[in-house]
Amino acid sequence: MPGIKVIASEAGNVAATKRLVGNVKATHGRIDVLFVNAGISRFKPISMIDEAFFDTLFGINVRGAYFVMKHAIEIMPDGGSIILTSSVSGALGVAGQTVYGATKAAVRSFGRTFARELAPRSIRVNTISPGPIETPGLAKAGMQPGQMASIAQQIVPLARVGQTEEVRLGGAVPGF
Repeated sequence: MPGIKVIASEAGNVAATKRLVGNVKATHGRIDVLFVNAGISRFKPISMIDEAFFDTLFGINVRGAYFVMKHAIEIMPDGGSIILTSSVSGALGVAGQTVYGATKAAVRSFGRTFARELAPRSIRVNTISPGPIETPGLAKAGMQPGQMASIAQQIVPLARVGQTEEVRLGGAVPGF
């Protein structure tokens, strides 16, 4: 798309996100819209979760999201916009998703609290919380084939796994 530039960065690395924002500032001077979409989906039952699993999910999904927003608002003009990707797992208790769901609940909380704190600057903060979406990352989440479709039938009003084109700004979201 014209006028859009994508720059890759390591989401769970605070120094990398700070460099990312610094590069954007040096090149463009500011960030008008920040889309915080980086994250990983990994699912395990409680009995299988170890510290490394827990730390990885929280490091990327929570710590990474928080610090990229913190750094970006320093160069965001009044009237800017932040869009966060959470998940229905952050609001529902889905078996096998205790840690993932907790990280997405934290992202939802960031959306509410950042919105309040940034309101005096007229920076809008919105959070989208889709259900399961068919992506390459979904295959890496630790689910067995067909398991995500079964979960989608239980938690998504349309009773199916969504497609990536359905989750875009202005698109329909098959979830909540």
